Amino acid sequence: EESMEVVKHWCQLGILTGTKEYMDFVNLVDWTAIIYSFVLVAVNALQIGRLKDLADIMKTGKPQQIGTFGNNADRSDFYEQVDVIVYWTLMIRTMLAVYPFIVVSRFFKAFASQPRLAMVTNTLVSAANDIIHFVVVFGTVFTVFVLCAIILWGQELEDFANFARTFHTVFRIMLGDFDWEELREIGRPQAYIWFWSFQWLVVLIMLNMLLAIIMDVYTEVKSHIGRAETLWSQSYEIWQRTLQVWKGHAVSLKRVLQMLDPTDLVEEDNEEEESLPVQIETLVEEHKLSEEQALEILIESAMLHETELAAHSSERKCIARIETKVTQMHGFLERYMHRGSFGGKFSATPSVTI
Repeated sequence: EESMEVVKHWCQLGILTGTKEYMDFVNLVDWTAIIYSFVLVAVNALQIGRLKDLADIMKTGKPQQIGTFGNNADRSDFYEQVDVIVYWTLMIRTMLAVYPFIVVSRFFKAFASQPRLAMVTNTLVSAANDIIHFVVVFGTVFTVFVLCAIILWGQELEDFANFARTFHTVFRIMLGDFDWEELREIGRPQAYIWFWSFQWLVVLIMLNMLLAIIMDVYTEVKSHIGRAETLWSQSYEIWQRTLQVWKGHAVSLKRVLQMLDPTDLVEEDNEEEESLPVQIETLVEEHKLSEEQALEILIESAMLHETELAAHSSERKCIARIETKVTQMHGFLERYMHRGSFGGKFSATPSVTI
């Protein structure tokens, strides 16, 4: 399916432009999953070959003989092969542990088509800039507490022996996993000051600030979806549409789009196509749709068009308002400069509110 999409983009837009338009983040994840699958298959095939070589080496040994093998060269080959197999077994296990993350990330492509499911990803994308700036400040403060913990407990406790261990231990303390009896061994006053300041500044203030940043963006994203269709209602609608296609009572929407706009990826032909109205008779007679499906498609298209017009209308109103305010400010500045050139008194406050 992904290969067909690539070919479609190449046929309509050309190889360079088609590849550029196709290779977004979601499709990049899809191809990463595909390539990663082939890599896993190849690595496992090589591992099976190593196991076969090990079995062949073991066949040359004799259980009755001391040391199993007759010479040191065969014995050395055996242990080297075992060492390589153990290493690649661990590597394959690690690669297999990463694979579920790559596979599950493909679900986000489906989530993007459902507004309510896409709220989480849209929230993280919209809040990314604020989160990155927050992480810079948070990381600085967190590192200060890590260095302080190394100085206080580094010579006494194994979990604070170096920076990496201390960083991990302080992170566990932030999540509530700590042993107070061990911390107070270096002195109650020092432990009290470090622990209380860490809990108040990092846990109670900064983590809640991060939550506030995310929830603020989440509220904004949620307000934009309006009365979006729920997951179960959309699933029921897709099931009913698929059932009608199976029974031959309807044509799939993908097929309808292909019939109405064979070059849907090319934007230059949109103006010519918009001048030709699509009517129910056209869909029924030329494209063999049922009258009920043709009417439903036209109604949904009209509603979607009205929604887009309303969105553009509100944007145009905001732009017009900004242009009006800018024009008023320009007029104020011209009067301001004109009065100043003739020695008049300047007004302290402008007469225009932005």
